[in-house]
Amino acid sequence: MKRFSFIAVCCVVLFCFCSISDNESQNKNGKDNEVEFIPELVGEELVDPGYGFSLRPPQNWLPAPDVFIEKLQDKITENSTAYQEFNFEVLYAFINVQSRSFLSISVVDRRVASSNFKTFLDRYKKVLQEIYNPSKVEVEEVTNNNTKFVRYLVTHGDRIILKFICKTQDDEYLQFDYTSYLNVYPLEVKAIESSFASISFK
Repeated sequence: MKRFSFIAVCCVVLFCFCSISDNESQNKNGKDNEVEFIPELVGEELVDPGYGFSLRPPQNWLPAPDVFIEKLQDKITENSTAYQEFNFEVLYAFINVQSRSFLSISVVDRRVASSNFKTFLDRYKKVLQEIYNPSKVEVEEVTNNNTKFVRYLVTHGDRIILKFICKTQDDEYLQFDYTSYLNVYPLEVKAIESSFASISFK
């Protein structure tokens, strides 16, 4: 049974990284790397007039209660001394109560983050590698609805974390953070991709 579980985990991780390789190959060939949007796989639209974006969470990922957001904020703050330097503020969260997967949307406190976006991204990558291990962090640039994002894919234990970070026209740094689990990720990946594809800025 243990051997079967190990093989299953390896297959899921391999599936994830093959998807990344396909995207990277398309980028090198100069093809559009925007992901496919499947309307049936996403929920109701969220519109944030303050930061000027809209998004549809994966289907059945419902708005999280305030207590979940508070716990998530506390966890981000307590996660690592290095991580605290970015001071992420959670704006929204959505959760699938059955699979326990969730999406959080946060903004970086610009009073403490570098004013140079590339410098910020490079530092953030190093911090993630300090927390999770360099071999567990993959980085890729993607374009979606004419907005450039940097995607950090992290494998950590039984979790797969997809962090999409972008710089808005108002020079705000936003993070769209999808967390899924190895046993359900193959079933959720298309919904996660469709949710990401739904992100747009006015």
